[in-house]
Amino acid sequence: MQSAWAVILCKFQEPTDPQYQMFSEQYYRDLFTAADKGSPWNMVRYFSDYSHGNLDLSGSEVFGVYQLAQTVKYYNEQGQAARGKLINWARQAATDSGVNLAQFYSTVVCTNGWHDIGAWSYPETPPYGVVAMGPTAVPATLGEEMGHVYGLMHSRIEGSDADYQDMWDGMSA
Repeated sequence: MQSAWAVILCKFQEPTDPQYQMFSEQYYRDLFTAADKGSPWNMVRYFSDYSHGNLDLSGSEVFGVYQLAQTVKYYNEQGQAARGKLINWARQAATDSGVNLAQFYSTVVCTNGWHDIGAWSYPETPPYGVVAMGPTAVPATLGEEMGHVYGLMHSRIEGSDADYQDMWDGMSA
């Protein structure tokens, strides 16, 4: 199944603290596209391996860096809806810059500032996607969060109601 993702890079109005700087744009291309430059971490390969060749993310593209009008403080004030709102802000910034997002399965939004990673998926309001803020863009966690957008739930050990217990399953990242 072809399921290219739009990876949208954005910057909040603040903070300017160096600890909240983004990775380089090349880092995100290496992480999310088939045109990586030999990075050991790559989500196209991850999902191809994880799905035994059934998911093809090779059409994924990286867009941005777009300047958001919002601050991290404002993001944090949005409560449970924050991730969905950030996905909408980023999608609007990309669309305003002429990016056609209709061809993409879903969205990953990577930003500077704060530390947050998580999916915005069913039963929440579309558009669905993943937020990866600050230095949280690592494959194991991204794979788990992107898996939620594909409809996967947290894994459990047989007979347990506790999430994240199966160390052999990517949905326990």
